[in-house]
Amino acid sequence: MLSSSVRSAAVIVLVVLSACASGGGLASDAGTSSDAVASRDANLADAALDTSLVDAPSDAARPVDATMDASAVDAGAPDAGLLDAGAADLGLVDLGPPDAAVVCDPCGVCDTNATNDCFMCAGANTDDVVVGGSTTGGPNLYLAIRFAATGTMKVVRAEMFTGERSSDNTLSLWTDNATGPEPLAMSATATFGLAMTNAWQGANFPSLTEYSSGSFGWLIWQPVVGQQSSTAPSGTSVTYRGAFGGPTGWNGPFMGFIKYKLYCAPSV
Repeated sequence: MLSSSVRSAAVIVLVVLSACASGGGLASDAGTSSDAVASRDANLADAALDTSLVDAPSDAARPVDATMDASAVDAGAPDAGLLDAGAADLGLVDLGPPDAAVVCDPCGVCDTNATNDCFMCAGANTDDVVVGGSTTGGPNLYLAIRFAATGTMKVVRAEMFTGERSSDNTLSLWTDNATGPEPLAMSATATFGLAMTNAWQGANFPSLTEYSSGSFGWLIWQPVVGQQSSTAPSGTSVTYRGAFGGPTGWNGPFMGFIKYKLYCAPSV
């Protein structure tokens, strides 16, 4: 029988021999076969990259790049196209000073001589506000409007605010019969064609009628039935009278917001 020390030595020898016989990690790591395989792996990888179809054709394709650079790309200055590089067109723009408005006075004189101009010298309720829906009566109405001359007046034109019929209206200037008071004698008369649109409408008299300062006169208006009456809803009260068929047998006098304008020629 073996002693215990001899048995231990035999076990160590068997372990070493067993490891050599089995081809374990120690023998494969130290051999040359593994180094050679590693070397071949690296060589094959380099060769595959160098001879593949990825790298070589890219180098050969450089002429194509050059062709593309010289093709449709415009390396020159931008094309002018339809842009107008010249001066701006003047077209119909007026570069001069604003044109002066052509202004005629109500009496129709269109010149720069102020002594020819007429001006409003009398009137009442001379804005454009009227009692809508109110119409003149008739037939053959004579509406007499009394006015005062605050200074010497040379009357050349008269106007009423009316419309809404197509017909003729007549205006006339009269002297004053203070005992009435009522119109006394006619001095001038004129007729105008009535426009449908409500507005200031009137006529120029063929001659001047002069009223001295402090005197009274009458404007007689002959409208047609149903046209807009020349009255304001409020304002200055005016003395007026009415007659039918002729300038006699006057009704009134009355007070009302009659609208009228008188134009005078300048005193020279």
